[in-house]
Amino acid sequence: MRAAANAEPIVDRQIDEYRSDLKDRVAAMAGLLDSSAAGNEPTHEVVVALRRQARELKALGSMSGFPMVGMIAHRLEDYLTEMRDLTQEDHRDVGRFVSLLQSAIGRGINPEENEMGQLARSLPMRRDGMRPPAVPESNVEILLVTTSNVVRMLVERDLKQRGYRVVIARTPFEAFELAYRMKPDLLLVSNTMHGLGGADLVRAFGAMSSTRTMAAAVLTSMDAEHVDLRDLTPRVPVVRLGRYFPGDFGRVAERYQLG
Repeated sequence: MRAAANAEPIVDRQIDEYRSDLKDRVAAMAGLLDSSAAGNEPTHEVVVALRRQARELKALGSMSGFPMVGMIAHRLEDYLTEMRDLTQEDHRDVGRFVSLLQSAIGRGINPEENEMGQLARSLPMRRDGMRPPAVPESNVEILLVTTSNVVRMLVERDLKQRGYRVVIARTPFEAFELAYRMKPDLLLVSNTMHGLGGADLVRAFGAMSSTRTMAAAVLTSMDAEHVDLRDLTPRVPVVRLGRYFPGDFGRVAERYQLG
């Protein structure tokens, strides 16, 4: 008992150090935004610096016991992906991310599970021109899991043209935390990835109580009857890339009532 009691001040001190580091990093991001708005720094350099801070916050938040910080930072990194400059709307959106990061750091380390999913859906999505102006943005969120930039760009574009909100997980292991925190409406998992394959990942999600009922589909260039896909349960549909994608994904959308 004494050893546990002696350990508590050490843990508390470590958490305070993590919180201080997180605050400093978010304050630096706020300073970058102010400097960019005032025209003191080239916006493309500010974007690079913001993206780097978001990536570091994502790792630090998850590692240090601040899961909401890690989730918001991941979404901010997504927002800044392939961005070159900051428009007035981008300044406003990134400012919202920064404000939410400050709030998450101040509130503590254990948010309610449902709150995380609700917050995720309130976060701004990147304005990349993929969604046609005539198509309204849906509240449906799809977690696209792929290690391939080519697959990511092609599938993300198609999904956004349909109005869906798309979040990217770039490794299978990143997908576990994001799925648990975000509660997406659909897990769309590439079958061919470095390390853990998509079919294995979907089976793992199906085995965990927290993700067992989550809608999922496997994204592949293989035939649906390929040996690598045979062990999928009947409830997991296969979405083929290329010319089959519109029809296959349409059936998935109808099956899971994605709106």
